[in-house]
Amino acid sequence: MEREQKGSQPSTLKMLLNQPVSAVKSSIKITELMSNIDKIKAEISTNSAKIDSLLDRILSEIREYAKDETLKDFQEIQQKITDFLKTIFEQFKKKKSEDTGKRLTEEETSLQLERDALLKAIESFLISGPDIFDFSRLSLSWKDGHYESKVVFKAKVSRSSCNDSLQGLWDIVGRDDVSVSYEFSLKTAGVENFSGLLHISDIKKGIRIPINSAVGWASKEAVINYEKLDKYYLSSAEIGDSSSTFTFLQEDSSAYAVVSYSDYGGSPVLGVHYKDENQDTDILANSVLANNLDEESIKDLAKILNERVRLLLGYKNRLTSLVVNETDIISTLDALTFFRASAVIYHCRHTEDLKNIPEDLSRDYIRERMQIFGKEAETLNRLLGLE
Repeated sequence: MEREQKGSQPSTLKMLLNQPVSAVKSSIKITELMSNIDKIKAEISTNSAKIDSLLDRILSEIREYAKDETLKDFQEIQQKITDFLKTIFEQFKKKKSEDTGKRLTEEETSLQLERDALLKAIESFLISGPDIFDFSRLSLSWKDGHYESKVVFKAKVSRSSCNDSLQGLWDIVGRDDVSVSYEFSLKTAGVENFSGLLHISDIKKGIRIPINSAVGWASKEAVINYEKLDKYYLSSAEIGDSSSTFTFLQEDSSAYAVVSYSDYGGSPVLGVHYKDENQDTDILANSVLANNLDEESIKDLAKILNERVRLLLGYKNRLTSLVVNETDIISTLDALTFFRASAVIYHCRHTEDLKNIPEDLSRDYIRERMQIFGKEAETLNRLLGLE
């Protein structure tokens, strides 16, 4: 019986026992349906062959019977009898095929529903953001008149990085490491800031960067040429855990600017690159240009964009990729492999939590969910701290 308060976030363990287990149930049903479909297809082929064989035997008997020279009157109607029998048998074969075909269609429809249910269950689990997987990267790009975005999450554990005291931990996956990687497309249409072109001026007006310098004719001091970025728009973005890169294009021009910003342990690193048809410049590698760059404005721009792009994480759309080790789960529908991998990762990352079952789980709920695994349930229970 559920004991969580309405509106509260279920524990990771409860989420793991919910949709992924439902996906495993669907995978078992899929196996059964595929077996039924193969049997029905074989039945259709066998029935057709049997009917054809019966007709051949009857027609053979008729041909033998008609060879008797005393049966002239029968010989005259032989073709009519043959044509009639062929028509009747063809109608019978068609009716038999249609009846079996209806069963085949029903099974194929059920199969598709189970496939959809399996993928939907896994997608619902992953879209809820279980803490056993880590944010890897988020990308955004302007393409065909709109922004496209996707995000990748990953997790990897190994025998050497995990508590190996539990007997059977690595036997359950048959290897010494487990990796999971999945990708979601993100909604951008209608989302604030990304429903149309996002210009730098929409964020902050008046930003400019020094792009080249020349020695003055009179004073011999460096004369700096600046490029105003107000008309530049965000063309693409790559957001990592501690770093981000933004590319800006100028409308109706080949010029572009790239701003990168990373902060590892409180040591921020900025990068600014500019390119057009006449030059390709790493601004911070040029001491004269670097001294005339308003770094704080560029850093502020990068921070604001980082925050706005990351907001798209709240708009997950569709699961587009899910790979466990080398297995493509979406194409193989191997929900059991996904569950095993997730259970191992949970065990390795929640070692301390294994001592106490979350309050939103009951023994009855656990038993009901885990019985689908049969003999493997005991190992999985120990893996998840459910003994």
